[in-house]
Amino acid sequence: MKYFLIAISLVAGLTAATVFVGCNSGSGDGSSNNWLKDQSYYMVYALKAGPSDDEIVIGSKEGLTVTNLSQGVLTPHFNYSDNTSPAIAHWQVRSVAVGKDGQWTAVGTNGGLSVCLRKSDGAMDRCSSYTMETNPALPRNNVKAVALIDNTVIAGIYHKGVLIGQISGASGQIVSFKLYDLDSTPAILDKSVSSLAVNDAGNVVLIGTKGGGIGVGHFNSTTKSFDSITNIVRPQILHDFVEDVAIHKASGIVAIATRGGVNIGRLGDGALTILNSYDENTLPFKQFSKVAINNGGTKIALGAFSNGLVIADIDLNGALSNIAVYSTETSPALPDNRVLSLLFSEDDTALLMGSQSSKVDSISVLSLKEDDNV
Repeated sequence: MKYFLIAISLVAGLTAATVFVGCNSGSGDGSSNNWLKDQSYYMVYALKAGPSDDEIVIGSKEGLTVTNLSQGVLTPHFNYSDNTSPAIAHWQVRSVAVGKDGQWTAVGTNGGLSVCLRKSDGAMDRCSSYTMETNPALPRNNVKAVALIDNTVIAGIYHKGVLIGQISGASGQIVSFKLYDLDSTPAILDKSVSSLAVNDAGNVVLIGTKGGGIGVGHFNSTTKSFDSITNIVRPQILHDFVEDVAIHKASGIVAIATRGGVNIGRLGDGALTILNSYDENTLPFKQFSKVAINNGGTKIALGAFSNGLVIADIDLNGALSNIAVYSTETSPALPDNRVLSLLFSEDDTALLMGSQSSKVDSISVLSLKEDDNV
């Protein structure tokens, strides 16, 4: 299979090409093929699928953007920052979660936590924001990860732990908070939370930490709390610094990106079983920042801190095969080797990659369609 790349320019514009035949960037000259002109949406930390067909929600260093993906082209619809109406807590967005039913969108920022009521067209109707200055229950403003389970928001707070908040009312107000850290019961093993992932039933939350491995939290929907947390560390996983975690909800396959490689496991009956480990002996490199599994459960994407992107096939036993590597030195070439976010399109025909690039190429779309004529 051949992959073709188009770079999407969020700073200067987007070339509205629908054929993936190399790397194109918008010129930013104000022509009709460009969008988001004069907006520097670089450093894309979050890419999430919305409930509507082809809806993509982007969190970046310059705010929150709701877009639509069609034939490899992103079309923006709504933009939110700390000075828009409605406003989010801070303009630097680090994490985004979209509720299963599409009612709520949770936004983790460098300046606090926001919960927004979403309209049917993807626009935010209203937002409630929380900072440590306005609400003492929020222990720190830097929210690195967010997840949603019905009317409950779960937030990973930098160096402070996991916060569970119960949403009440149409404005996204949080009426109760519970914090889980090293001293709580149950407890996680490190307070610096990097990532969160929820299973399809909404009763298990995987908690990636930077130093305490991964926690398997058993969520009680009645009490809005964790009944228990099982912590998995080395040598069961390759490294205790877990950067990201992904769950394929239909099969229960779990991918864990760490600083020592990638572990593949399976979640069943509330327990996480590690199936395989992949480090520098089986992959081109070992330190990974992001991971995503496609909707069909047949492909995995692994983003590295500085080495680029790995795409491979994955089976139900957690085995990887047909490993392909992409970087600034390959053909097609990535605009930047520092991967911050990954998302497969709804139909699995494209992979979106957000990078740390301060250039115009902050989002890239990799076509996964087979083309034997090119």
